[in-house]
Amino acid sequence: METVEHFRPKIRFPDLSYSWGNLYYCCNACQNSKLERWDDALLCPDHTEYERVKYFEFDFTTGEIKPNALASADDQQRADLTIDHYGLNSTARQRNRQLISRRWSRRAESIEEPNEWPYRDYLGL
Repeated sequence: METVEHFRPKIRFPDLSYSWGNLYYCCNACQNSKLERWDDALLCPDHTEYERVKYFEFDFTTGEIKPNALASADDQQRADLTIDHYGLNSTARQRNRQLISRRWSRRAESIEEPNEWPYRDYLGL
């Protein structure tokens, strides 16, 4: 069951508690990792300039999500902060991504572009 994430925590931003732009679907694992933590540099997935591949890359062998090595130092720090806040590299999530990667690698011949891969599966969401 998905929960509703207050991107800016309602305890610190009470006037945004019911603001549509502050509410996101979020899995329990992400919600339980982030809790009430906040940082202005945290990546917001619906920001107009947000592109997953700009900030993140995946290691399909380990299941780890890493900041994109080609991104600016600032963008790498933002990606690392987001990975940490949402617990995106927990052991369970990395293991799940490895399993999904093996399953999808069998179908890789039919997927021409990496962007067609089910990235939400790799995030563990």
